[in-house]
Amino acid sequence: MNNNEPGLLLVGHGTRSVVGTRQFLDLAQVVAGRLSRAGVQPAFLELQEPTIEQGIERLAAAGVERVVVVPLLRTAMRYCAGLACGSLLPNRRPKKPGLAPSVAAKGT
Repeated sequence: MNNNEPGLLLVGHGTRSVVGTRQFLDLAQVVAGRLSRAGVQPAFLELQEPTIEQGIERLAAAGVERVVVVPLLRTAMRYCAGLACGSLLPNRRPKKPGLAPSVAAKGT
């Protein structure tokens, strides 16, 4: 992987539904297949694994130096306006020095 390419952390809310979880993981595989030059990892805000921490750690282990968090939530703006995605990232930094996740802004 080209270390200049940001890794993408696709964040879903998480559900107890096996079907809903599988659909989200399948979507992440489709995105990864279409963006073969970028590392793509799925993660869940709650209820399922991989967690946000686990997704960031996997990207770091793959050599990614920048991570863009892409919230795929029905209420993405509520969560990512600071209630969850943005406020949780400082607490979920990987052990790899220099890796700084950021949340994708609306319209980017």
